[in-house]
Amino acid sequence: MEDSAEKKMMIPIIKRMAKDFSVRIPYQIRKSQGIKPGDVLILRIRKEGKETRTTLSLYKQGKIYIPKDVQDMLGLKEHDILEICIEEKLEKEE
Repeated sequence: MEDSAEKKMMIPIIKRMAKDFSVRIPYQIRKSQGIKPGDVLILRIRKEGKETRTTLSLYKQGKIYIPKDVQDMLGLKEHDILEICIEEKLEKEE
């Protein structure tokens, strides 16, 4: 058994952010990569040349919520289109 539950991946997604500053990871991607609610994802988020790397939990229905510090850093507004790259998955501990 491995010591680390990390799963390396590089999956680009382009999505429009919702009014509540959430983005839904498409079902097909979640299913193919075994991503489940409670998993922690290491993401690279980019908007118009600005980018940052952050770690976020996946919620029900495949949603991630963009934290206020990331919103401010990237100058995000409701309904902006973001490029999100899933770099790693850290599975929840059971």
